[in-house]
Amino acid sequence: MKYVILTAYNIQETSGGGHGLRKVIKAIELMDNNAQICVIQRSSAMNDEGVYWNFRSVTMQRNYPKSMLRSIISRIFLYPNFMNLYSKRITLDILAFEPDFIFFIGTRLGKVFHEIANHYPKAIQKAYVQVENFEIGMIDNTRNALKKLFSNIERWSIVHSEKEMIKSNKLIFLSNEDKQNFEEFYHDVISKLHDYRSWVAPHCYYQDLSPQDIEQSIRQRYNKLQREKEVQILFTGSFYLQSNIQAVYNILKASDSIRAVFKNMGFGVNYIVAGYNAKIFASMGDRLTIMNRPTQSELQSVFRSSDIYISPVTMGTGVNTKIAEALSYGLPIVVERYSLRGYDKLLNSCHDFVFDINRFSEKDAYDLISNYVSIRLHAYDFFSNNYSINVFAKSLRRIIEEG
Repeated sequence: MKYVILTAYNIQETSGGGHGLRKVIKAIELMDNNAQICVIQRSSAMNDEGVYWNFRSVTMQRNYPKSMLRSIISRIFLYPNFMNLYSKRITLDILAFEPDFIFFIGTRLGKVFHEIANHYPKAIQKAYVQVENFEIGMIDNTRNALKKLFSNIERWSIVHSEKEMIKSNKLIFLSNEDKQNFEEFYHDVISKLHDYRSWVAPHCYYQDLSPQDIEQSIRQRYNKLQREKEVQILFTGSFYLQSNIQAVYNILKASDSIRAVFKNMGFGVNYIVAGYNAKIFASMGDRLTIMNRPTQSELQSVFRSSDIYISPVTMGTGVNTKIAEALSYGLPIVVERYSLRGYDKLLNSCHDFVFDINRFSEKDAYDLISNYVSIRLHAYDFFSNNYSINVFAKSLRRIIEEG
């Protein structure tokens, strides 16, 4: 089968959107050994990160460059993403590839969808839209007056785009909450459609390390922790995003209380902040260990050498893959509840590897150290059974069969 994936992200980038794109590619490869995939994406701006992903099934890539001028022009036309400016060229790319299925990653490509629907209606009958989150609900929470003005413009453009893309009749959501909120908001549009279908296919992360490698890494890390008596607490992200920048300040606010809890047990704490543009925190080097622009191998190494993943994210509309990535290494997580959006199975039950950053106690620290290996293996098993690429591939296969 031939598949087109349309996205405003790039296959090489380390953001949540990049992960979201790669998970769809990998899932298609797992369910279709003969898949041919054309990826239509924005040009990469992150090649200097040392990230490189190669997929056997990606036989064609079409890259569309982003610039400040194009971003401004797209806003003038009230497009929520610059790639809508290329809608005619993208339609020609799709006509040339003749796909059996089309996947849209995100809901900001309404003009592109409209152009394809007008010129290639048969393809749209096999189009699926992956809704990354209920973005309108998050934008509505903005309180600053000036930001509210620009947010209202942004809101209008997103609503217009999403109304267009709903016409695919096939939407894929990350959580039941997003699905319910989205469908309630667009009830008037959806109620007029025939054969509307929607599914929930939760977050996932593609972990290329074997279960044996993960368990060995956990046991080795435990032995080192007992020798060195220093707990490594990790946070990762792209620090061009305000949500991740604010999260680092939230970490600093909580750092002393968490440090004090472990100190009472004879352990020190080292906070690690790793990701694109992490250099902006260089002045905080006395309180944080900074890893700026880590390569993929460096990121894997720091995940394996960490003991806890911390995620006090309290804002933003990005694709939330941090938690699945952390669990894929068997890391217990210390979080704000907002960081778990999209993870229904974490939100709706209790787990020994999930801790509230606002209530982290001496008992929590004692449990983590005393039951270190078992807690981390529980985290990894939970990931494997709920948020691994194999689970997502099964969900995607079912969705295509039902759609």
